[in-house]
Amino acid sequence: MDTPCLKTKIDYQSYDVKNEQELLRQFLKEKSWSVGDDFLALLKEGDIIEIYAFPSHTQVYANKEFLKLSSYTLEQMSTIPFQKLFWRESDIQHQLIKRAVAVVEGGSTQAWGLPPHDLVESLHPNRRTFEMHMGFIAPVYNTAGVAVGWASTLRVEYVFEWPAASGAD
Repeated sequence: MDTPCLKTKIDYQSYDVKNEQELLRQFLKEKSWSVGDDFLALLKEGDIIEIYAFPSHTQVYANKEFLKLSSYTLEQMSTIPFQKLFWRESDIQHQLIKRAVAVVEGGSTQAWGLPPHDLVESLHPNRRTFEMHMGFIAPVYNTAGVAVGWASTLRVEYVFEWPAASGAD
């Protein structure tokens, strides 16, 4: 059985919640989008903040915490659908999609309500794996009040890198 070649606990000591809120507000303003103030108020130290757009399911916003952990470039994240970049158990993936649709249709910020789970960077040569702890999800709207995506918070507890696959097993 493979054993991780790297297991890293995440350090969030340099995180600034107020700065993260302001950066998110600036991004939303530039796009003429909005997210509920309740979502912004729920941000806490260490949160990874992401926004995904409809219907492409591509990431259009990620904070520094995401960028510190991911091996993907901003270009990859904004052009390749999430499902091609990352793998998670199909049951969790279905729950995530169902939850995102329900929250956007319901129009309010809610807890993800998903159990901690692994997320694997599908295109990473060492199958970089994150232990995910989902936080909150909120719909993102344009100025006409139409949902254009969703914002999400999450935390990563550990990052694992597995040995590269070899032909000799």
